[in-house]
Amino acid sequence: MHGSLPHHPAGPVVLGASAFLAPEAVEAWDAWFRWRQNGELRDVSVDDTWDRVVAMLSGPEVPEQAATWRRQLRGTLANWQLLLDERIVATAGTGTAAWDTAPLSASLNLATFVDDAFSARASFDFAAFDRAAQLAVQALDNALVCHAPALSSQTLRIGVIGMADALHMQGYCYARRQALVFAQRIARMLAESTLRASAQLAQKRGESAFSNENAVALARARNMPSDLIQSILEHGTRFAAHTAIESQPRLALLANNVSDAIDPLGAGSPLPSSVGRAAGRSPSPGFSRHLLEHLPRTGREGACEDPLQTHSALSQLHMRCAMQAWIDQPIDYPCALDRLPDADEQAQWKALATHHGIGPMQWRPARRLVHAQT
Repeated sequence: MHGSLPHHPAGPVVLGASAFLAPEAVEAWDAWFRWRQNGELRDVSVDDTWDRVVAMLSGPEVPEQAATWRRQLRGTLANWQLLLDERIVATAGTGTAAWDTAPLSASLNLATFVDDAFSARASFDFAAFDRAAQLAVQALDNALVCHAPALSSQTLRIGVIGMADALHMQGYCYARRQALVFAQRIARMLAESTLRASAQLAQKRGESAFSNENAVALARARNMPSDLIQSILEHGTRFAAHTAIESQPRLALLANNVSDAIDPLGAGSPLPSSVGRAAGRSPSPGFSRHLLEHLPRTGREGACEDPLQTHSALSQLHMRCAMQAWIDQPIDYPCALDRLPDADEQAQWKALATHHGIGPMQWRPARRLVHAQT
């Protein structure tokens, strides 16, 4: 479903092998990530964007492995499985990459790992997710080696987007038991996959200059595999921390307008005024809403009647609590609500957040970029 694509003064939008499924995604790419130089259009299609990113990031790879690694990264980007840091997508290969000291991030798009979506056979490809998470660590390390070697010991912030899409595509109700079990498995695998990639890179490229005692203790507390713990003991890790789940509205829009981070579908990915130039356009809550008109609901027992409902603060808190034990940074970005939480909800949030290590309650009205917090 490509939709009607807008014409831009700097040149037409050309679709290549990376198919856009939502018009908002095309506009997000054009507004924030498409390379123009001195008024000249350099990224004719989004495939040109991926090509320049891959070309830069493959520089540190050893020659005999570079071609294979380029293919893997290119395919993962083109399939919208991995969304790298906005700074990388916007500037890699342009000759203007000059990043600040903020940790580099990446987001894995959970919606793209669901097979047989909206059917009773729907399943999640955890093996592909594992590969993509490890690839994300290596891609970000390559970016640091290329452009910011002094920051090589910093933390990474690798998280997820499209959680609500993936849940709905499998017939799971947001924040219900099956959804929370799935979220826990995702968080655990994200922690293990990124840590394993970091340990492997430390063995090949050298560990970073920080104590590994905390990494070993945390790996044991998270019940990581014994071979991974042994690798850390012997070789250390490349990074001090690896995971963070945070709001990535621009990347969620670029990735065919999936739900942001682990927000419910009804929250909506914010559509800033610079995107969506058509008068009267309102944000749509994710890629599943585009597909609902064309795909049948899942046949699984207990499927949600209204997957697009906006969920309470506590339902979003339960999702965060299910994942926090395996995530290195507090999951404290503002949750999206259609009403302000009452005193009882705020009290429950405070108690659960203290127990699970989640930050103070923050919220924003659903479908708007307005933040408030206690």
